[in-house]
Amino acid sequence: MIIKNIKSKIIGIGKTVLMPDESLPISKEIAESAAVKAYVRLGFVQLIEEKVEAPVAETVEETAEETTEAPKPAPKKAPAKAKAE
Repeated sequence: MIIKNIKSKIIGIGKTVLMPDESLPISKEIAESAAVKAYVRLGFVQLIEEKVEAPVAETVEETAEETTEAPKPAPKKAPAKAKAE
């Protein structure tokens, strides 16, 4: 869980100073303490639940055209011929 100071005043969480607009990871026990609950009720801080996301495997979709067709080479230009005078 993360606690974020959303006011312009410095607040203390235990022995830690939380500056304005800073966040701090805290345990569930600290989040449930009377002091933190009072800060939340007064609108000084915001508690943010950390979401644990499972890693997402990236997949690459290929069309049949991409897998069966070789890249086409660029057309070759004939060398320029000099005119004889």
